Amino acid sequence: MPARDAEATLPACLAAVRASRRKPEQVVVVDDGSFDGTAAAAEAAGAWVLRPEDAPIGPGRARDLAVRRIGQAAGAAPPAAVVAVVDADVVVHPDAFGLLIDELERDPGVVAAFGAYDERPPAPAVASRYANLRHHFTHQQAGGEAVTFWAGLGVVRRDAWEGVGGFGSRYERPAIEDIDLGRRLVAAGGRIRCVPAAQATHHKAWTLRQLWRTDVFQRALPWSRLIVNEPAVVPVPPPAGGVGAAPARLNTGRADQLSALAVHGFWLSLLAGMFMDPLLLVVPALLLGAWIVLNGRFLALLARRGGVKLLLGGGLLHAAYHGYASVAFAWVLLESRWAAAGPHRRAGWPSRVATALPAIGLLGGGVGLLLVAALPTPTVANAFASLGDGAGLFDDAAAGAAGIQARGAALGLCLLAMAAALLALGPRAVGRSLRGLPRTVGSVALPARRSAVLAVLGLATAALALRIYLHLGHPMRADEAQTFLRSAAASPLVTVAVWDSPNNHILHSVLMRLSVMLFGEAEWAVRLPAAAMATLATPLVFLGLRPHLGVAAALLAAAAWAGSGYALEAGTNARGYPIVIAMTMVLAAVAPRLARGRAGALPIAAAAAAVGAWAVPVMLLPFGGLVAYVLLAAATPLRRRIAQAAGLVAATGSLCLLLYAPALVMRPPGESGAASAVADAVAPLGVPQRLRVIGNNIASAWEQMAWPATGGAAVVLAVLLATGLLLGLARGGGARRFLLAAVAGQLLVLAGLGFPPLPWWSLGFAFPVALGCLVLPGAALLRAGLGARGWRTASPWFALAVLGLLWPATALRDWSRDFPNRLGFAAGPGAAGIIHGLLAEPGAAPLRVDIGPGQLSALRYNVQRRWAGNADRVEPPRLGGAEGVGPTERILVVTVHDDPPPTDRRASSTHRRAPERTWRFADATLRLYLPASEAATPADRR
Repeated sequence: MPARDAEATLPACLAAVRASRRKPEQVVVVDDGSFDGTAAAAEAAGAWVLRPEDAPIGPGRARDLAVRRIGQAAGAAPPAAVVAVVDADVVVHPDAFGLLIDELERDPGVVAAFGAYDERPPAPAVASRYANLRHHFTHQQAGGEAVTFWAGLGVVRRDAWEGVGGFGSRYERPAIEDIDLGRRLVAAGGRIRCVPAAQATHHKAWTLRQLWRTDVFQRALPWSRLIVNEPAVVPVPPPAGGVGAAPARLNTGRADQLSALAVHGFWLSLLAGMFMDPLLLVVPALLLGAWIVLNGRFLALLARRGGVKLLLGGGLLHAAYHGYASVAFAWVLLESRWAAAGPHRRAGWPSRVATALPAIGLLGGGVGLLLVAALPTPTVANAFASLGDGAGLFDDAAAGAAGIQARGAALGLCLLAMAAALLALGPRAVGRSLRGLPRTVGSVALPARRSAVLAVLGLATAALALRIYLHLGHPMRADEAQTFLRSAAASPLVTVAVWDSPNNHILHSVLMRLSVMLFGEAEWAVRLPAAAMATLATPLVFLGLRPHLGVAAALLAAAAWAGSGYALEAGTNARGYPIVIAMTMVLAAVAPRLARGRAGALPIAAAAAAVGAWAVPVMLLPFGGLVAYVLLAAATPLRRRIAQAAGLVAATGSLCLLLYAPALVMRPPGESGAASAVADAVAPLGVPQRLRVIGNNIASAWEQMAWPATGGAAVVLAVLLATGLLLGLARGGGARRFLLAAVAGQLLVLAGLGFPPLPWWSLGFAFPVALGCLVLPGAALLRAGLGARGWRTASPWFALAVLGLLWPATALRDWSRDFPNRLGFAAGPGAAGIIHGLLAEPGAAPLRVDIGPGQLSALRYNVQRRWAGNADRVEPPRLGGAEGVGPTERILVVTVHDDPPPTDRRASSTHRRAPERTWRFADATLRLYLPASEAATPADRR
C-alpha cells in the first residue's frame, strides 16, 4: 500500500483491511516521502512501514519495493502466493478480498482480479461524487474478462507479478502503471477478471482542478500513448467449456467512442447553426439526444445518488470528459504521426515540410475566413465595395456581404477540418504518397518505345485541336452564354455572393473568368478552357482505356473521340463537361494501381474526382464506378478493399466539400439550387416512370454521340457497342472488371439517389467508355490477325482504321447545322446588330425583346460583347409574352424556327398592327412591332 500524506484516511483503510474476512498475512505500507504522520499512523495500526531512500518514487515502484520485501521481516512465513494492492484512501468492504481471491482459486488461468468503488462516496462536492460514481459505473459495466488492471483494489499472483517485472519504473508519478501491468500480464498469456461485487469506498475529495488534471495528464494522455505506441494486446480466450464475452476495455469501449463523436458533433453543428443556416440547429439537438441515450444508465445513477443537482452537474462534467479525453487521444495520435517521419529524423524532414506547409496554409485560411464571418456585415460590405467595380458590385451590398460571410464560414470550417486530417495523417503517410506519385504517373504515361502509337495519337490530338480551333468563333449558344453572363462576366465576388448551387459549372466558370480577363470577351476566349480540356481528353482516353481494354482498343477509341462530332461540340461549348470527361479518364488510368493499394494513386484519384465534381456533380457516377472497381478486386482481401474504398470516399468527399458546403449553406429554404430543376419536374414519378425517362435521355445522348450517323446507322453503332460490351465481359480479367464496375457502380449510385432522371446532356462522361466498347471488336480482329506479326506489319492497318474513325471530322460544314439537340442561336450576332441599330436611332422609343429565356442569354451576350451599355435595355419578356407592353414601347419578337409562335400572335394583337419590319435568319425570324402612337400608315410604310 503506497501512501503519501495519507494520515487522514490511512487508519480507516488499515482497519478495514484487518477486518476483512480473508485477512492478509502481511500488510506493508510504503511511506513515499510524506510530510505528515502517515508512517506513525501505519505503525500504530500494526503495518510494516517502508521508507524509500530516494522518495518519492511513485506508487508503482513503491508496490514493487513492498513485494520484494514481503517475507523478509523477522519471523515471517514464506512469501505469499497472492499479492493484494489497495490505495491508502480506499476502505475495502469485508468480503472484497475474498471475492477477488475466489476468482484466482476458481480458475488457474486467471492471474489477477480487481474490484470497483461502491456508489456511496462520502465527499459531497459534485466533482468528487461524479468522479467516484463514474469509476464505479465503468467497472460495474465491465464485469468479466478484462485486458487491464486496477491497483485501487486488486489481487495478483506473485509469480505472474514477478514474471512481467511488476509495475516497473516506467511511471514515476501516479498515472496508468496499473493499466500497463494488466496489459503485460495479458500479453504474457495470463487472464484478468473484473469483479464488480468486490467493492470499496473511496474517501478522496476531488476538486474540479484535480479531476481535470488527473483525467488529462495522468490518465488520458499516457493511456492514449500506450494504445497508440505499444503492440496490441492479444485477445482474451473464452473460459474453458463456455462462451466468453469480448474482454472489457473499461472506458475505451464503443459507447464511449460514439459519445465522444456526439459531443464534438454537437458543438461543431452548434457553431454551424449559429454562423450559417438556423435549421442546422436541429443537428445538435439530435446529437444531444443520442449522447443521452448512450449514457442513459450512468445519468440515471447520478440522478439516483444526487438528484437533479448531481444529474445536471455530473452530466456536464461527463460530456466534457468525453470531449477532452478524445482530444487527448487525437493529440497523441498526431504526436505519434510526427514523432519520426522516417527511419531517421533527417530523412523525414522533406515529408514534414511537405505536410506542415499545406497544413499551416489551410489553418491560416480557415481561421481567416472564420474571422471574416465574425465581422459585422456592414464592415464587410464596405470593404468589398471598395474593390473591383466599387459600390456597383452588388445590387444589395449588405446581402452580398452576408452571403460571402456565410460561405466563408462554411469554407473556413472545411479548411480547418482538412488541416486536421492532414496533420493526423502525418509526414509518414504524406511522404509515402508523394514518393509514390512519380511511380503512379510513370505507370500511366504514354509508351515511349512505340513510335507508331505516339504518331497516331499525336495525329488524332492535332486533328481535334484543329477542328476546335476552326469553330471557336461560332455564334454563342444559349447554355454557354448563360454560364458566361452568370458566372464569368462580372467580378468573381458577385458569383461568390449569390452562388447557391454547385451545379453551375463553377470550376469551369472560374477558368472562363481567367481566360476572359486575359484575352477579352470574344467567343474563342470564353470557350478556351473547354477547348483545352476536350483536346487533352484525346490522350487521356488512350491512357484511361489502355490498362483495361489493351493498346489497340485504347488507340482506336482515342482516334474515334478525336473524330467525333461530340468531341467538337464539347470543345466549342463553354461548359464544364469536358472537365468531367477528362477526369473520368484519369480515374480509369489510376484505377489498377489504386485497387492494388499503390502509394500515390489515392491522392491522384481523389483530386481528379474532386476536380470533376467541382465542374459538374454528375462526376458522382464515374466516381461510383471507381469505387466499384476497387471493391471488385478479388485478389485483395475484402476488409482491405473496404478500407481502400472508404479512404477514397473520405478523401474525395473532403475535397468536394470545399465547393459544395458553401453552396449548400446558402441554398434557399426547401430548394437545392439549380441542381434540383430537373429532379423537381419528375418528383411525382415512380421508379418505373423515372427509368423510362432515363431511357429516353440515354437515347437523346446517344443521338449526339453517334452523329453524323443517324437512323439505321446509329442503330448499327449501338449494336456494335453492345457486342463490344459483351466481348469485353467475355474476355475476363481487367476488361470484365472495368466494364462491370462502370455499369454496376453507376447503377448503385443512381439507385442510392432514387434513380433521378439525369438530363441527356450530362451523360457525356460515358462517351469514351462507349467508344472503347464500340471499337473493341475491331481491335480484337486486328490483334488476332496481325498481332503475331508485330507492330511494324500492323501499323498500316491501324493507320487505315484511325483514318476511318477520323472520318466524321470531314463533316465540318454540316456540324453547326445538323448536330442534334443543340441549344444554338446562330442568329445571335445578326440580331444583336439589329438591336444596336434600333437603339441608336435618334429619339427611339424603348425596346422590349420577346424571346425564349435560353436564346435571350445568347442575345444578351452578343449585345454585351459588341455594344457595351445596351445590354441593360434588353430586358427579358414579362410573363405572358408581349402582354402588358407599355403604350410607348416597341417590341421585337424573335421566333426561333421549329418553335410555336404564340408570342408573335399576341404581339400583333396587342398592337393591332402587322409587323413594321421583318428580318429572316437561318434559324430565326425577327419582327418589329411599333406602338400604336408610332405606327406608320400604309402610305408611310410604302
